[in-house]
Order: sequence, then structure tokens, then C-alpha cells
Amino acid sequence: MNDNAKVLAALLAGLVAGVVIGVLLAPDKGAETRDKLNESLKSLGDTIKDRLASEVEKISKKDKQSSL
Repeated sequence: MNDNAKVLAALLAGLVAGVVIGVLLAPDKGAETRDKLNESLKSLGDTIKDRLASEVEKISKKDKQSSL
């Protein structure tokens, strides 16, 4: 795993931990907290998918350029 991937993984892990802790410590009812947590995790999942697709695209472009 290269350094950029490690930094990205650490950043995402920190983001997930922050969102989960923030939602769990919020002074809302249990059902509202679960709904907020579900929405936050879905949004985070979408962000991760988008960034992963972007990184895969960058890697495949680099591979194509290096094979020329």
C-alpha cells in the first residue's frame, strides 16, 4: 500500500469515527439518533465509493502511461 493510500485510509477511518461519536453523543431520542447515523453512514459510503473510483481511475491512467 503506498503512502497516499495509507493517508486516505486513515483519513476515512477518522471521519467515520468522528461521525459515529458525534451522532451517538447528540442529545436526541434513540430513533432520531439511529436515523441520523444511518443517513450519515450512507452518505459516507457514497463518498468512499466516489473517492475509490477516482483513485482507481488515477491508478489505471498511471499504469497505461507507464506501459507506453
